[in-house]
Amino acid sequence: MENELKMLRLKHRFSYDSVKSDDTLVRFYTGLPDAQAFVELYSFVEDCVPGLIYWQGAKTSKRASSSSASRRSTRSLSSHDELLMTLTKLRLDPPYVDLAQRFGVSVSTVSRIVTTWILLLDRKLRDVNWWPTRESIDATMPDQFRELYPSTRTIIDCTEFEVEKPDSDPDLQRVTWSSYKHRNTFKALVGITPGGAISFVSPLYGGSVSDKEVTSTCGLMDLLQPGDSIMADKGFNIRDLCEQYSVTLTIPPFLRKDAQLSEQDQVETRRIASLRVHVERAMQRIKRYHILDGITSAWCPFANKLVFVCSMLGNWYARLVH
Repeated sequence: MENELKMLRLKHRFSYDSVKSDDTLVRFYTGLPDAQAFVELYSFVEDCVPGLIYWQGAKTSKRASSSSASRRSTRSLSSHDELLMTLTKLRLDPPYVDLAQRFGVSVSTVSRIVTTWILLLDRKLRDVNWWPTRESIDATMPDQFRELYPSTRTIIDCTEFEVEKPDSDPDLQRVTWSSYKHRNTFKALVGITPGGAISFVSPLYGGSVSDKEVTSTCGLMDLLQPGDSIMADKGFNIRDLCEQYSVTLTIPPFLRKDAQLSEQDQVETRRIASLRVHVERAMQRIKRYHILDGITSAWCPFANKLVFVCSMLGNWYARLVH
């Protein structure tokens, strides 16, 4: 009877096999467009799966000398299920106890699996050169950009992620306080290609840091070439910074004091706004992953990895990975 009950629980357990035939379920639980995208993502990391060392805390790396056999023996789920569990955590942010119940494992096992796979995804995704060459940008330039702003290399914007108030660290509390959001946040600069792919994600900054300071220190400017152009919102006061790198800045015209925008400026504003929709769509893809809705203190040490992984998974969702 005990074996029969065990088999019954296994039969009805949430798993990759239970969702892979329904793309709607795959999309809901993983944020990926369909089962084929899940297979492609798994194939992308598959070479690292057999040697995975499961997270046991900050000293995990010192345990790297353990044998492959002992690594494998700790796996209570298939590697496809482990990836599904991790993506479900990123996408929906259910409590660990929920995932433990769904997958039929302990809460501590869920914690180890999710942390391990997030570290793996981060490492593998950072191995990819997401910044396209000028030639690649030109070859895939949408007609609207080619016609109006052909030198555009990237479209940038900053986005903020709410973070749990760091009560025990007054300095961190001050740095992360966002006067714009009126709460504690991390801020990242995201760069999008004219074709809509996320090509740059900065390290995280405290919400109090200005967009200009983020832009000048995050490493983006070093990737640009003389003659390139950055498209941004008019809040990016970085023209002097761009001039230092022989890069032009495309932003909506400013309204002059006590004057209305000229008809030409109005047309320019509408053109830029219509093309910057790529940024809005990219931000929506990133924020489909609800683990970023409120980064808890437990996840703060991994916040840069969370944001980077969720950002680049957004390219998978939009079928922008080749």
